[in-house]
Amino acid sequence: MTCLRCAKPIHPGTGVLLGAARRVHVRCLGGATQLKALELRSAAKGLQAQTEVLIARARAIGRCVLCEDPLAFGALIFQGERLVHAACWWPPAAA
Repeated sequence: MTCLRCAKPIHPGTGVLLGAARRVHVRCLGGATQLKALELRSAAKGLQAQTEVLIARARAIGRCVLCEDPLAFGALIFQGERLVHAACWWPPAAA
């Protein structure tokens, strides 16, 4: 039998059966698993950075622009293009 990863012969005690007649060296499997783990860790770090940016943006959007309290409570009104608490709202200046 030959290794699925490196195509070299597998000697007794050095291989792992991965399914129907699919064998690899223990070292080849370990190296591939470690490489995959490093790739996934790198991807996770990138996703974590994106998540932190999105959370910061959501926190900024979710606050009243006048009092800076969360918009999660009380009645809300649009003042121009931004949401504010009804209690924070003031009428537009007369021209």
